[in-house]
Amino acid sequence: MTDNRSKFPKQVAWVAFFIYALTLAHNSSPGSLSLTAKVAGWDWLPLTNRPVTWLLTLPLHCLPTGWISIGLNLFSAALAALTLGTLARSVELLPWSQLPEDSDYWTRKFPVLLAVAVCGLEFSFWQEATAMSGELLDLLLLATAVRCLLEYRIEKTGRWLE
Repeated sequence: MTDNRSKFPKQVAWVAFFIYALTLAHNSSPGSLSLTAKVAGWDWLPLTNRPVTWLLTLPLHCLPTGWISIGLNLFSAALAALTLGTLARSVELLPWSQLPEDSDYWTRKFPVLLAVAVCGLEFSFWQEATAMSGELLDLLLLATAVRCLLEYRIEKTGRWLE
């Protein structure tokens, strides 16, 4: 079995993380204040409606209180970068993006770059990527499910459906 995975989605994810980390919000925004209060322990109600968010933000409870908002925002930048990397891989797997092998490298990567740029530079996605409110985790889970279906369509192995 040949490994047809490219390094391009990983490179897209690293570049996106670097850009989002440079423009990171260093305090809580109005949208992220509720989650910051819950992680810092200021709100006595637990995150019962978001158990995966609670589980993934559990290590942030160890941070000093002043660093929790920065930690959450950095975590959000990582989620946004993973989402864009998953989107890049999904666009690579689409049938209309499969150009002949003799075509130019950038001709084959243009649809991927266009999709990542449209999604990653969209204003509300950028706000979510630089100030954590908890919505990007849901988007990452959806993008991962779509990617798994596209990988299954190509490889026809059951590991992508498990």
